[in-house]
Amino acid sequence: NVVNRHKAYCEELMLKKLHRAQSSALDFFLGEKYNRERKSRKQAYRTLRAETGLPKQILKRAIQTAYAALYDVKISEAKI
Repeated sequence: NVVNRHKAYCEELMLKKLHRAQSSALDFFLGEKYNRERKSRKQAYRTLRAETGLPKQILKRAIQTAYAALYDVKISEAKI
């Protein structure tokens, strides 16, 4: 069915975007490429938005998750 294949394609595309955002966020906080950048969520968003062109909410959620995992911060829905 065409509709089901399109839904599966859209889901796969969204998962690829999410994976790219998560790996970019982790790379920002851990990678040597960004050593000169401030390690803040705001700077991570600015830098990664310019580099990847991914949607704002996907990037913000990935950055918050990476930041919380690395710096042992509780995630609240209000911050995402």
